[in-house]
Amino acid sequence: MALIKRPARTRYLVVAALVAGASTLAGPAVPAQASEACVLVPNGAYTCFDRGDEGAGECPGGAWVGPDNVVHYGPQPERFQNWLFAPSPLIAGRPAVGRTLTVQPCNWVPDPVTLHVQWKRNGRAIPGATGQSYTLTESDQGKAITVTVTGSKAAFASLARTSAPTAVIALAESYVDPPAPEIVVGNSVTSVGTRLYATNTWRYTELSYSHQWKRDGAAVDGATGEEYVLTTADIGHKMTVTRTGWRPGWATVTKSSAQSDVVVAGPPPSFTLPPDTTAPVVAPSLAQGTYLYGQALSLAADETADIFYTTDGSTPTQSSGRYSGPFSLDRTTELRFIGIDLAGNVSAAATQVYSIKPEPVVDSAAPSMSMSLQNGTYLTGQRLEISTDEVAAVYYTTDGSTPTTASSEYSSPLKLEASAAYRFIAVDTSGNSSVPVSRSFVVQTPVFDDIGPGTQFFAEISWLAKEGISTGWDERGSRTYRPVQPVNRDAMAAFMYRLAGYPPFIPPAASPFTDIAPGNQFYKEITWLASTGISTGWDEGNGRRSYRPLQPVNRDAMAAFMYRFAGSPDFGASPLSQFTDVAGSPFYKEISWFADKGISTGYTEPNWTRTYRPLKPVNRDAMAAFMYRLHSAFGTK
Repeated sequence: MALIKRPARTRYLVVAALVAGASTLAGPAVPAQASEACVLVPNGAYTCFDRGDEGAGECPGGAWVGPDNVVHYGPQPERFQNWLFAPSPLIAGRPAVGRTLTVQPCNWVPDPVTLHVQWKRNGRAIPGATGQSYTLTESDQGKAITVTVTGSKAAFASLARTSAPTAVIALAESYVDPPAPEIVVGNSVTSVGTRLYATNTWRYTELSYSHQWKRDGAAVDGATGEEYVLTTADIGHKMTVTRTGWRPGWATVTKSSAQSDVVVAGPPPSFTLPPDTTAPVVAPSLAQGTYLYGQALSLAADETADIFYTTDGSTPTQSSGRYSGPFSLDRTTELRFIGIDLAGNVSAAATQVYSIKPEPVVDSAAPSMSMSLQNGTYLTGQRLEISTDEVAAVYYTTDGSTPTTASSEYSSPLKLEASAAYRFIAVDTSGNSSVPVSRSFVVQTPVFDDIGPGTQFFAEISWLAKEGISTGWDERGSRTYRPVQPVNRDAMAAFMYRLAGYPPFIPPAASPFTDIAPGNQFYKEITWLASTGISTGWDEGNGRRSYRPLQPVNRDAMAAFMYRFAGSPDFGASPLSQFTDVAGSPFYKEISWFADKGISTGYTEPNWTRTYRPLKPVNRDAMAAFMYRLHSAFGTK
């Protein structure tokens, strides 16, 4: 009897498919024939119907019976399709206890198809044996194994195929009739105190043994070793020893020795064993090589022996450390060892060298950050520089939210262009994260009171201020630019460093110039300028160089600075200069390049010739124009 699950709205049906001779269902007796199926509904009524030629029949309530005698609820397919190819499965593997059999189901057509596996022993299902492979157990010995594969697929009747049976399952693989052990009497007489030995001539790898000594066939409690010393309880009895060997997947084999002579009382007669002249063999558990810190190492001898060793490369003796158990390798070690057996035989010293990787350092400390600006009001273009006390990535947000590793990553000084609430975290290479650090900046665009829209180079000076390259002077509440004041060499270094985008640079502890020191204004910018080769200063002799920070920058030197700032591009200067006053100048090439790129147009003289005036100091307004044009042509360095 089968239950049809209740549909979403109303009722359920209790259904049974009848076979010939059946006369009842659960409920009232129902007469039926083999070609009919009956439906019992909740009120006790029933309906019988013919399944028809197509192998499926209709019944009330939306249920239908397929050729598999299963009642289905829902839309009925037009008919069940036929399998085109459903081969019987094949079994691969050796039919012996401990071996594994594997089913090869072949290919069913059409595919895809769901296959269910059931292994059987003499035709009966083996509980739990539903996988592609099956390992034979002792329960299978003497029986045949088959496997049934059942295929199922929508609109197809389930179909089962069973393999041919295997041969009768044989015993597990065994040994080639190993010999019985023999009892060796230590002094030729089986008397109290004599040591008996069980010989072992079994030679199989991965074989485990156990022993049992017996007195007239009865097991002696605790006598389970290869040796046994006769006691007074053995007087008047004969001794035997039984050896049992086993190996995974093989049959267990037990062999017993012949009986010894009757055990007698009294001390054993004098007997001397052959002298032991063979030194023990000591072997380490690890071959020499490279291992991780803390690797365990053990030593073992092939007989009862004391092991002595050193770890400093010295030759071991009986005064060296005695081996007592595994020890850890915490550094690169030259291990040397010897073994001394009970007869006093000493093995040759053996050497093994172990290279140990250093113990990994666990970093659990979060990085910290240092910032060049505190909370406050700043002019536009000011840069915020961030450094960390270890290798770490810095992430930030500008809306006050907590940053994560998915936030913007700091890679160079941040240019302040608008007021914002920054938050920062630093994450080191071990994944340790700092606590968030906040900075709030009010950013204002500088306005110079001594220039206006009608001032020459007004646009260029305004750009310079907006980029944070120049902030001018704060004079009693008034901010000025001083456009016609000459630019000194120290200020020029600062302007160029800022034009380059505030590149990361750590100034040297020792100044490369004799006239500036680490505490001087613009020391970092001047030493950066020197490190890039933009300025080399003056050679004062005796290996000393000066920078002359307060000396104005002349126009010829300005051309050289900007040519080098642009990367000293390949340029061939024309022998016919457009300026009449630069012939013979040490910076002729740089001035010609300066004019060629439109960075400087020079001066028009009353006679309509053009001059550059190379030795004239550069004023701050002209410097703004030069930098604006250089940036427009080349960007930052």
